[in-house]
Amino acid sequence: MTDLKENAPLILTNIKSSNTQVKYTTAASFKYFCTKHTSLESVSNLVQALFELIFDKDYVVQKAALGSLNTIVYNIPRSTHYVNKQFLEALADTCKFKPELVKEYELGPFKHKQDEGLPLRNAAFSFIDIALELLYDKIEFIWIIDQIEKGIGKSYRIV
Repeated sequence: MTDLKENAPLILTNIKSSNTQVKYTTAASFKYFCTKHTSLESVSNLVQALFELIFDKDYVVQKAALGSLNTIVYNIPRSTHYVNKQFLEALADTCKFKPELVKEYELGPFKHKQDEGLPLRNAAFSFIDIALELLYDKIEFIWIIDQIEKGIGKSYRIV
């Protein structure tokens, strides 16, 4: 990609696509063009659209969006001004263990349980970890404790 401003409409169209793979690929690619030398002004409408992907119904798209948001918040700390109450509620939802995302695979005579939601929860906790010092005025510490408790409670251990 040579000119970000030139390609911004295409990126925004891809983020709003009905195709999950297109949204996933676009969300995952954000982390590669937001470096410490990128100004927030040059990517602000793109970052705002990425923050909205946390509301997507597909957990794979949410994971890709959070992975890129982790990189963006680390490299462009001012991007946290897009964090609002609705985003924090959606982030809290991604921190929860979801039994419907636990898949059971039969491997011959053995059964193996795979928690498909674990990478999403890891991405959510990473976002909280990276953004913690930047969001101290928007997040109460008791909220963080509650999310950790919901995400890594004793009864949710899948090996």
